[in-house]
Amino acid sequence: MRILLIVTICCLPSTALRANGLSDTNCPTNTVGFYDSTFSAQSSACANGILNFSFDPVNGFQSFGNGVGILLTADQIDLSPVGSRGQLGTTGFDITGLNNSPITAVAGQDVTYVLDWLFVIDAGPIASGADLGMDPPFGDVTITQYYCVDSLFTNPVYQGVAPTCGTSINGGAPQVQTLQVVNNVNPDLNKLQDSILFSPPATDLADVMTVIHLTGDSGFDTAIGTSQIAPPAPEPGTLLLVPGGVLLLGFLRKRIRV
Repeated sequence: MRILLIVTICCLPSTALRANGLSDTNCPTNTVGFYDSTFSAQSSACANGILNFSFDPVNGFQSFGNGVGILLTADQIDLSPVGSRGQLGTTGFDITGLNNSPITAVAGQDVTYVLDWLFVIDAGPIASGADLGMDPPFGDVTITQYYCVDSLFTNPVYQGVAPTCGTSINGGAPQVQTLQVVNNVNPDLNKLQDSILFSPPATDLADVMTVIHLTGDSGFDTAIGTSQIAPPAPEPGTLLLVPGGVLLLGFLRKRIRV
C-alpha cells in the first residue's frame, strides 16, 4: 500500500495547495458592521482557509421589515470564521446574533436581513460547492444563499427575488446558483441543512448573498454558510499516468516476490 501511494502521488500534478497570496489579516469574530467597514475592498480583505473575503460597505448589510419589533443593525449580528488559515475543506462563516445570541422576530413581525460578501480563491484549488444550515430554529425561518460564480451580482441591492449575475471573468453570463434551508410551521416542509455542487465550479471568485427571512414568533441560534474548497481536477493527460503507476506497482510486487 505504501508503494501505491508513492507512485500515485508522484504521477499527479505538483499543484501548490498552500496559500501564497492570502491577506496578512485573518478573518476575526466580529460584527457585520465591522466587516463591512474594515474589509471593504480586496486590498483590505481578510483571510480564512485559502480565501480572501471582502465586503460591500454600502450594500454589505440590508434589513427590511414591517409590523411590531425592532430590526437588528449590522452591529448586532456577528460573523465567526469557519476553517483554518491555509487549509482546504469548508471555509465560511457562522452567522449569529451579537455574542452568540439568537436572531429572532416577534409575533406580528416580518423581517429580512441580507448579507453580501465576495471571496477570492488563492491560486490552485477550486470552490466546488457550498453548505448551508441553521440550528436550532423555531417558527417560520427561511435562509437563502445566492452565488454568482466567477462573476458579480448585477445589482447587489436585494429586491425580493433572486439576483442576477454579470459577465463571468471567463466570458459568458452565468446563472445564479441557489441554496436554501427552511424551518416551517409545517414540519413536513422543513429542511435545516442542504448543500450544492457548483456547476461550473468557481475557479477564481464568487459573490455570495445570504437572505435571512423571519416571520412572526421565530428565530435561530446559528446559520452556517460554508464553501467547499477542493484541489483542481487533474488534467486528462495526468489521469492517464495513474494506471501506469498501478502497473508499476504490480511490477514492483513481482520483483519483491522474487
